[in-house]
Order: sequence, then C-alpha cells, then structure tokens
Amino acid sequence: MLGHKHPLANCQQCPFENAPFVPTQNLHPRAKLAVIGEAPGAYEAGRGIPFTGPSGRLLNQVLSHHGYERSEVMVTNVCLCRPTNNDDPPKAAIAACKPRLDAELAHSGVEKILAVGGTAASALIDQKKKISTLRIGPAKPYIENPNIKVVATWHPAYCLRSPDAFPSFVHDTSKLRGNSHGTWTDPRYRVFEDGDNIRQAAARLAEMPGNLVIDIECGVEKDFSFAHPNQYDLLCLGIAYGPGKAVVFGGSGLAQPEVQADVLALLRSKNLIGHNIKFDLAGLYPIFGELKAYADTMLQSYTLDERPGQHGLKKLAIELLGAPDWEAAIKKFIPRGKDYSHIPKPILYKYNAFDVAATWSLWEIFNSRMGVREQQQHEFLIKASNALMGLERAGMTFDMDYSLELQEMFEKELEALEVEISGTTGRNLNPRSPMQITKWFAEQGMILTTTNADMMEVSCFQKSQHAKYCTG
Repeated sequence: MLGHKHPLANCQQCPFENAPFVPTQNLHPRAKLAVIGEAPGAYEAGRGIPFTGPSGRLLNQVLSHHGYERSEVMVTNVCLCRPTNNDDPPKAAIAACKPRLDAELAHSGVEKILAVGGTAASALIDQKKKISTLRIGPAKPYIENPNIKVVATWHPAYCLRSPDAFPSFVHDTSKLRGNSHGTWTDPRYRVFEDGDNIRQAAARLAEMPGNLVIDIECGVEKDFSFAHPNQYDLLCLGIAYGPGKAVVFGGSGLAQPEVQADVLALLRSKNLIGHNIKFDLAGLYPIFGELKAYADTMLQSYTLDERPGQHGLKKLAIELLGAPDWEAAIKKFIPRGKDYSHIPKPILYKYNAFDVAATWSLWEIFNSRMGVREQQQHEFLIKASNALMGLERAGMTFDMDYSLELQEMFEKELEALEVEISGTTGRNLNPRSPMQITKWFAEQGMILTTTNADMMEVSCFQKSQHAKYCTG
C-alpha cells in the first residue's frame, strides 16, 4: 500500500492505491463558498486541478453568473483520487477521505457549500436520499455541522451530457444567494363529515365570489399511479377558496344523495382548478357526472417549462413555495400493497388540505409568469383535457387477433431487413443497438449525434455526395 497522499486522510484504508491524486484548490481561510464534487475526472487527473476541462469551464461560468469568482471559491471533491474507469467512488473511499474534507471545511471557514452530483449531495446531506430529492427546496444543513448550509445540484459534467439538467443547475446555484422560493404558511382548513354540515358549507362557498381549487383522495395517488380513480371509493374532497383557506368534505356525508346534489350545484357554479385535474374530475364522475376543468397548474407548469420530470405538485410546492414535505406524514401508512384508505382520516384530511392550498398558490404564481403565448397554450391543453376525459372513461376497443397478425407481418419484415443489413455491413450487426449502429458509422467516417432514421439518411446522403465529388 502507498503512504498518505494527504496527511489528514486515511489513505491506507482507501481502495484507490495507485489512483492519481488531485488536491483541493483555493484552500484559504474565509473562502466565500465551497464547491464539492464527487471525484476527479480525466482532465482533473491530468492537470492536478479539480474541475478543469469542459465541466470546469461550465462551473466557472455559472458561478460568475451568480457573483462568485473561482479564485475566492474552495474547490474540491469528497474523494481526492480518481476512481478506476471513472466510476462513482465507493463508500470506503469517501469514508477514508472524510477526515480530510471535514478539516478543510473547518479551516476555510465557509458557511455555504454547493454539492454537485449525487455522490457529493448524499455524502454531505443525507446518505439515504438521491440527488433528485436533495436538490429540491432550500439549502440543507451539512451532516457534520448544521451551521454550514448545502445546496445540492446536478454535476456540470452531467449537464453537458444531459442539457435538460442545465437550467436546474443554474437555478439551484442561485439558492446560495438566498431564498429562491416563497415563504410557506400552513393553510387554515376545516373538515366537514356530517351531511348537514357539508350542505351548509357548500351553500356558503357557492355564495362567495371567485374560483375553486379541488383535489380528491381515493385509493390511488395521481402522482404515482396510472389507475382510473373512478374505480375507487372517494375518500374526501378538498376545496381551496382563497390563499391558505380550505375545507375538506369527507366521511359518509358525501354518500348521501341530498348532500351530493348541493355539492354538485357548488361545483357547477364555479370555475374549477386543480393539479392534474383530469384525475380529480374522473374520480368525481361516478357521483357528480361530467364536470369541466377551467385551469390546471400541472399544465401551466408545462407551458412554462417543457422539460419532463418537473411538474409534480409536491416538487413544485417545495421548490417554488418553500412548502414542507407534507407527503412524509402519510408514507408510513401506505407500504407496498396498501392504499390511501389505510391512512387515518385526520392525517388524510390534512394532506388533502395541503394539496389544494399548494395548488392555489401555484396557480397564482403561474398566472403571473405566463405570457400571451403560454396562456394560449394552456387554454388549448385544457380544451384537449376536457375532451379526453370522456374518451378515457369510455376506453378504446382493441382487436387482439389483428394485433397478432400485424406482429407476425412486422417480425418477418424485420428479419428480412436484418439479413440485408448483415449482407451490406459484412457483420452480424444488431439494428436495435444504438451503440453498435453508432460504432459502425464511426468506422465509416461518419459521427452521428443520434441514430434516428432521418439523421442516418442525411449522413448517408452526405457521404455519397462526398464520394461523388472526390471521384468525379
């Protein structure tokens, strides 16, 4: 085994015996900020400086955008040696380097850390959680010193590979300068389970001006399930009628016909708003019949940011409103195989009230951010959503015999094409493998950025034209 590469690290306990060592940069007292990554990459190992090359340049640009100069930032990794094959550093390597990292942070005097990448975020904040969760919301306390706040975000190298992550990287880094979200206040809400009380509350709501935000709870959760809510019992109906103001209708009272008539009158007298409201209206259909959506905060979010994976209610509320993770209170009641009917009613009703209160606040925020184009797109999506609800309820017929006939026909065509590809290329090439296709084209002198049909057709045409020109 080698001796210590760093006097404060337990290098004898680290698996990276012969790995290149890249020390911390800008380690001086009272650094404004620490940027901590996972481990050195190829550029870093070659130059002996952390965060160089393309990812380093991207990091520098984002830091400068937010008012930080590289020279005043401590830059390091949770593991100072480059892992074999550029793999994520194992727990043993992180643990061996941890005394060194803790000492450097104490020496630097930093009060804020930008943790880039999943390994760094987990090591600094919570080893049980992933980067996709840790980066949401405000800065979080460092495990070893709660006075140091950590902002987790995507690694700049990941942003170069997956450009969709870059806007989040820029946004997350802005949290170092202060809150980039609202100040959350728990909603005030009342629960009505008795039929007469529900009727009186519905009548009062009907007299109030303005829109309503609705959200139902049934056996499945719309953020995670593709089940049809109309196939489950309605557990409760949450209604927000103003900022931070909500009611929850639950219990056996909603099963009474006269109560249903009054609630239906209320719902039909108002513009209805929800988050993925198509789910809620589908769940209400067996009791109240067809209702129309007026606005959908999930669709509003999509018009403002078309990247996938950004539009869940809880994620948006934590990120934009500063809301707590109110979903955590129900998780222990719904282990695998259990549904929402197993959640104690008071906890379920509170969860429902937080849902509608958060949706109301998001609706106000998105309305203020949407321009004419986004408003038009949202209106189009709402019309489509209202039209699709009927189609989804009715379902679509599927001809199994014809499907099998098509499968047999296409499999024969595919087999013939594979034989032709093998004859043309002179090898047993799998056309379903983008890696094999890309490699073969590279051997022919054509670098593909994608393996879709249009791109390959253009590349082949360009090569044929080039051949004609060279031989012409």
